Amino acid sequence: MSILCATNFSPEAISATTVAAELARQRGEELWLVFVVPSNTARAFGEQVMATADQALAGEAARVRKLGATVTPAVLIGKLHQELPRFVSENQVTLVIAGDTSHEPGFAGTGALARLGQHLEAPLWAVREPERIIEWAKGQRTLKVMIGLDQTRSTDVAARWLEQLSKFGKLEVVGGHVFFPAAEYHRLGLPLPRGWNDEHPELLGALHRELSAKVSLPHRVRLEPAIGRVSDHLNALAADEHVDLLVLGTHHRKALGRLWSVSEQCLQSAPMSVVCVPTAKGGAEAEPAIARVERVQDRGAADRAGTARSAHPRGDGQCPRAGRRQRPAGDRGGGRALHQLGDLPRLAGGRRDLQAHLRLDRPGGVRGQQASGVDRAASGALIRTQFTQTRRRPMKVEQLMSRPVLSCGPNDTLQIAAQLMWDNEVGSVVVQREGKVVGIITDRDIAMGALTSGQSLWEVPVSRSMTAAPSTIQLSATIDAAEQLMREKRVRRLPVMNEKGILVGVLSLDDVAREARRQYGKGELDVTPDGVASTLGVVAEPRKSQNLTRKSR
Repeated sequence: MSILCATNFSPEAISATTVAAELARQRGEELWLVFVVPSNTARAFGEQVMATADQALAGEAARVRKLGATVTPAVLIGKLHQELPRFVSENQVTLVIAGDTSHEPGFAGTGALARLGQHLEAPLWAVREPERIIEWAKGQRTLKVMIGLDQTRSTDVAARWLEQLSKFGKLEVVGGHVFFPAAEYHRLGLPLPRGWNDEHPELLGALHRELSAKVSLPHRVRLEPAIGRVSDHLNALAADEHVDLLVLGTHHRKALGRLWSVSEQCLQSAPMSVVCVPTAKGGAEAEPAIARVERVQDRGAADRAGTARSAHPRGDGQCPRAGRRQRPAGDRGGGRALHQLGDLPRLAGGRRDLQAHLRLDRPGGVRGQQASGVDRAASGALIRTQFTQTRRRPMKVEQLMSRPVLSCGPNDTLQIAAQLMWDNEVGSVVVQREGKVVGIITDRDIAMGALTSGQSLWEVPVSRSMTAAPSTIQLSATIDAAEQLMREKRVRRLPVMNEKGILVGVLSLDDVAREARRQYGKGELDVTPDGVASTLGVVAEPRKSQNLTRKSR
């Protein structure tokens, strides 16, 4: 395994270099140590910057040699996500290691690691908490790894790479799979349950069998039903398992396709080290294998109708159309309606539309006909399912917050804060002193601070314009609690803290509004447009000032 470490001489990059050196030393491989000088910088400063880069890289290479590794330094000129993949391909590098530098604009800005992962043909290892990796590489501990599982070819590639990693030291492997229950019930031809997250033994068994077969190493599998971004739930699952490394297969997606790239999102936001293993170029994506389900029986409908549903044979490998089963004799509409939860989004118009749907569904039913007792019971059950079952697991702040967090110090100038906002297209920056949140500053604060002081941005410290002692919220709090706090404090943004009091994200009213728009019309009630409008109305209400008086004409 030929290893390359990309560095920019930051503390995170130096730690990643130490990890790479230990892995290379253990396998007796040569380590490439590469620094990429941006083209604009090279043109502006010429030989001076190149000499400085050579000198810094030589010093880091000397440090690595003392660790017992054979290292070859190289300085490249150009864009990181273009020059490094070319170098990797030309020198047949099989593993690229980099530090967690996505929060440093000097390392090509936020998203540099994710952008690099979409161009590399070799696995990319983003190192976080390097001490654990170094101890494992030295044989002092077992490395706990979670591999992201799904039915695509990328999981097969990641599983094969995991076998190579096991040659470096002992691994404890956990497979993690996040799935949307309704889609899996449909794919496997199983009847939908009453609640979206109700566990079905046949579904869980089928998923466990088909996903376990993809990993040859000893492992166990965790299945997590969820709604929302898969990456957020996968990160939470890995954190709950206290894993040291998250391994994911990745496709080289372009343009808008990157918006739903799970590997790219995890590479940016996962709290632990992440390895993204690229799927080989060329070749069509393999179709997901369909697990064999021998017998499916809808007991609830059988009880109501007085007759049992027949089993669906699975021997032909074909998946029957979920939710379109024939209604047995005696079932007067209630049985089909109660189990066809896939129709819920189209029935969001309320009880009246729902009852009309049930009347028309009955044999010989006509509009305006009085609903039977079975119809009324089915209507009530569906409405309770739609408006209460989705409230079983309230949405948490960690699911919507933005990260990584941009921050500056109170003694930094307004120019630094403004540059951070401009480079990352955000409207606020958290102010920290020695790891503690002491304030928050917005683009409006910067503009008003410069205007009222009559000084330039580089002359005014952030502490003079920031909002001191901002309201914060816990990572595990619900979105309802966050909105309530925004209304009480009349703020649009809340820094998010974990149980140790460490800043891990920022939740803004914009984040909540986007989620409300996504859920609109889907029958979900975690975030509602009315709630967002109410919060915005309170926050945007003009503050009364005794210094202003209204003159009558």
